Amino acid sequence: MPIIEHIFRPPLPAQADAKCLIRLEFTRNASLTHFKSTGATTTFLRIEGQANDQINLDNNELSSTKTLFDLGPGVLPAAVTFH
Repeated sequence: MPIIEHIFRPPLPAQADAKCLIRLEFTRNASLTHFKSTGATTTFLRIEGQANDQINLDNNELSSTKTLFDLGPGVLPAAVTFH
């Protein structure tokens, strides 16, 4: 299974019809840092699947985002931390 340690992204443009900017499924030990959304976004992160754990959101500029994250069925809120 591939492991992504770091992704560098410039500001992410939001699409009006997008349900979220990022979608993670069955994810463990992930950090999303230094993201900046541009434009109106409903949800920054959607998490799906029951095997999620230690997803960290730190130092992101998401003031134009209505909802920081959305949890799918069976995803425990403790799987996500943010600062």
